[in-house]
Amino acid sequence: MERPLDRALDLAVLAIAVAIAFVAFRGYYEHSEDLWRNFYHDRNSHYAFGLDMALKLRNLDLVGFLERLESAKVWPPLHGLILSITLLVGGIDHRLGVLPSLAGWVMTIVFSFAIARRALCDRTAGLMAGAIAVAFIIASPSLRLISTDVMLEGLGSGLSAMALWAFVRAWQGPGRVWDWRILALTLTALFFHKGNYWGLATASIAATALMRRPEPLGFVGRWVGRIAGMALGLARGLPRDPVLILLVLVLALMGAIGLFGPFEVTLFGRNLVIANSGNLLTLPYAIAYWRAAIAWRRHRAAFDAELGVAGRAVYYCLAVPVMISFLLPGRLATFLWFVGPENNPGSMSVGDGAMLYLRAFLDGFNAAPWVGIAALGFFGIGLVVGWRSIAPASRVVFAFAILATIAVLAHPQHQGRFLSTIVFAIFLGAGIGAAFLFTRATEFLAAWLRPAAAVLAVGLVAIALSVVRPDMTAASLVAIRPIAGQSDIARAATYAPYADGYPAIGLLATTGNSRALDWPLREWCRCDLRIYYLLLSPKDREEAFRVTEAWLRATPARRVILLDLPDSPDSIAGVGWTWDRMRGMVDAATKGRTGFSLTTVGPIPQFGGRILVLDRNR
Repeated sequence: MERPLDRALDLAVLAIAVAIAFVAFRGYYEHSEDLWRNFYHDRNSHYAFGLDMALKLRNLDLVGFLERLESAKVWPPLHGLILSITLLVGGIDHRLGVLPSLAGWVMTIVFSFAIARRALCDRTAGLMAGAIAVAFIIASPSLRLISTDVMLEGLGSGLSAMALWAFVRAWQGPGRVWDWRILALTLTALFFHKGNYWGLATASIAATALMRRPEPLGFVGRWVGRIAGMALGLARGLPRDPVLILLVLVLALMGAIGLFGPFEVTLFGRNLVIANSGNLLTLPYAIAYWRAAIAWRRHRAAFDAELGVAGRAVYYCLAVPVMISFLLPGRLATFLWFVGPENNPGSMSVGDGAMLYLRAFLDGFNAAPWVGIAALGFFGIGLVVGWRSIAPASRVVFAFAILATIAVLAHPQHQGRFLSTIVFAIFLGAGIGAAFLFTRATEFLAAWLRPAAAVLAVGLVAIALSVVRPDMTAASLVAIRPIAGQSDIARAATYAPYADGYPAIGLLATTGNSRALDWPLREWCRCDLRIYYLLLSPKDREEAFRVTEAWLRATPARRVILLDLPDSPDSIAGVGWTWDRMRGMVDAATKGRTGFSLTTVGPIPQFGGRILVLDRNR
């Protein structure tokens, strides 16, 4: 049973977190251009997605809004949806783009404290654990930077912390159905925010729940046996089941394509290429889902009885929305690619990845390396010594920290910022370990002295963390926040006036493609400006000329803006985005037979280049 004082403390922590978030937001608001300095950074795509949907809603273009919402496959739509609502309410302004991440940071603090105060039987120790965890989180430099960014990690951290809190609350509570529904709905929100965050939280919660069973291996074995029995029953009924026959035929087709390659068929006078694409993978899944739905309707009563209160809440509020989402074209294939080993733009060994993450944790996510070492030490104490002393459900904190760390190490793509959604659990475990150590060290004190000693200990920790001056250069590197360089917004301001009055334009740049080119134009005009791009990855200057010339002849745009930036530091040699190759675009614009005339040349020396404006000949 929650005490009024506990709720008051939760509200106090919420007030502190909101106050600090407000200060952080004000600092970003006054110097917002400092964030937009990385031309190829994903934050441009995340903000552009939310901005696109906000503009479509503002124009009452519901069809366009739903089409844009459905297109969110690599990155699910929740963050963009929240951002679009923020922009609709607050105004079309990129300075508001960090609010979803800041909300996630506040959630991380509040739910970490709420978990910690339930973790230990001793109430004083629980409050101490929460206070220390909150102090570590607030003092984390890279976490603060990522929480004032337009990225998915900030809100992902908050939703992950909320999911662990919901599990602890449901497990330790009276077993009310809505406690389990809150857990399931939180995990559903996490899934539609980012699939790998959802997978880590779900796996940790499942592992913790399984460990609480008296015979976990027997429980798993019984369910494996049931599933095997159902599969055997379906196999026996295959000759009489048209849905299963269709499923087998589709799987056979996919197997043939895998062995012999794609093939072409003519249908209604059109040539179609049949290949193992993402859409084709959705087809057998949809057929299997259809067959499972038939079985569910026939045996729903027995199915619901077997699941119980908690199982029904999780199934209908989590499993069903996730399974239905995979019926959308390409959604299942994209999800499997994103969380799988093929999502690997670079290669790094597990050992090198471990060193990268250790440096990121010590130098970026902590105010000083010694703070990080202390946090890891307290985490180890909580895991090794205090494991049996904490509430069983609260062990999900350690399960999440360990499983998530193993997952980011095992995945072939390594970036220090990937720890952003994990560190709160490490700090939470550290708070639990420190509080457990305090409990053992103060057993000789009188009961009335222990709260005063706990307040003193927390005060000393807070003072120690507040006086440390973090290395913001290292923290910025981990958070991918350049501390110097060209401003993408200032660059866009030089060519945005040339788009005024045009409902659609073509937009090219010798630096390659990035949403940093276009979203400032839409924000500039507060309109859903249609922008045509050229996806180009040339082998040489001549190829860039030929492809650009053909694109200019075909584009429906009446005006094309080309940024010629020979001195720009932005380039990606691996895809051919270097000026020595991409200047073929300039050759096509000035010398090619395109149906366009060069009408304006505007210098932008501060960005090392010029603006070429081409208008279609009448």
